[in-house]
Amino acid sequence: MTLPERFHAALPGSALPRDLARQITTAMAAVDVRLRAAYEALSAADRDRRRADGGWSLHSTLEHLALTNEAYLAPMRALVPRMSAQRLPGTTARWRSTFVGKWLARSLAMRVPLPAPRRVQPGPTARPDVLDAVIGSHRDMASLMAEVADMDWTADRLVSPLNALVRMNFGDACVIVLRHSERHAAQIEALVAQLAARHDVM
Repeated sequence: MTLPERFHAALPGSALPRDLARQITTAMAAVDVRLRAAYEALSAADRDRRRADGGWSLHSTLEHLALTNEAYLAPMRALVPRMSAQRLPGTTARWRSTFVGKWLARSLAMRVPLPAPRRVQPGPTARPDVLDAVIGSHRDMASLMAEVADMDWTADRLVSPLNALVRMNFGDACVIVLRHSERHAAQIEALVAQLAARHDVM
């Protein structure tokens, strides 16, 4: 499925954590609006209809998003006590992306197809209220970012929940979750347009 030339919000490669948190929270709220609009544009039957190329349905894509967000939130929460222990009163350390974090975020912002890790591949049926689960996970991340906005987001590393060989800082994980959500919001919007065109032909 073809994605638009640009489907993600502009973010800096370096910023104060509080500023980055505010930008990501705003961008995620915009994603939530797009997801809800796409969801409401489809009938109950169309929400389970796969793409013409055999790709995921809307419900399956949302389930994948929920699984991925939950997978990231767990190690991000586990990192907070270590970040707090290393906090220096009165400091405002800037966040800077790691090489791996930058590479992953850029990959998600590209239009090329990317395989989903097995752990976050959706099953045959999405959970009830899957859209609310995705939006809820975005709000959970916004709350977590606000909680640690005055801490050093580069002081420690977390292991990627999807690849044990990949380590990233807290800010990297926040950006990756956003980019991943933006990517699939664009795919869902393309699916809605595809299904609308299919109905017009019928």
